[in-house]
Amino acid sequence: ANRFHSDWHWWHNFGTGDIGNDGAHEIDYARWGLGVDSLPSRVMAIGGKSFYDDDQQWPDTATCAWEYDIPGGKPKQLVFEMRLWSTNYPMNCDSGVEFYGTEGQMFLSKRGKLRVLGPRNAKIEEAAFGRERGFAHFDN
Repeated sequence: ANRFHSDWHWWHNFGTGDIGNDGAHEIDYARWGLGVDSLPSRVMAIGGKSFYDDDQQWPDTATCAWEYDIPGGKPKQLVFEMRLWSTNYPMNCDSGVEFYGTEGQMFLSKRGKLRVLGPRNAKIEEAAFGRERGFAHFDN
C-alpha cells in the first residue's frame, strides 16, 4: 500500500490529498494576489477520482471556488482547478496562478514563469527564470 514516505498525503486519516499537498501553495498565491485575508463568504467544490486507478483516497480531479465579500466593493472570486492527469499546461508549466482583470491578465508559477498580457491579449512581459528556488534539496 501507499501508506508511507511521501505517499501519506493520499490517505484520509493523515493526509490532505494533492489540494493540501501542493494546491495549498497556489491557493495561497492567489489569495495574496487578490488581497484577501478573510474567510470566504461562499464556497463550492466538486471532484473525484477520474483518472488514476490506484488506492489513494483523495480526488485526483477537483474544481473549487471561493467568493470573498469586500466591504464597500465588489466580491472577489478565486477558482482552483486540480487536474493531475492533464498535460495541457499554461506556458508548459504544471502549476501556477492566473489573474484576470478588466485591463489584462497575469500568469505566474513557482516554476519560474511569468506572463503579463494587457487589453486584447497584448503581450506586456514574458519571462522564464529557470528552476524554482529551493528545488536543489530534491536533487541532493
